[in-house]
Amino acid sequence: MRLVRNRLVHEYFERPEAMLPALLSARHFVDTLCAAHAAMRAYAQSRFGG
Repeated sequence: MRLVRNRLVHEYFERPEAMLPALLSARHFVDTLCAAHAAMRAYAQSRFGG
């Protein structure tokens, strides 16, 4: 996941189509990231109220 993030954040693509492989790789992490967000949000709400 970190490698894909670094490619998207730190590389400057001269051609938009060159970014496509990184975006296609990143989409595989969407479910994992959404689950992590939900878990952190639930923890914060239970710990600090909300």
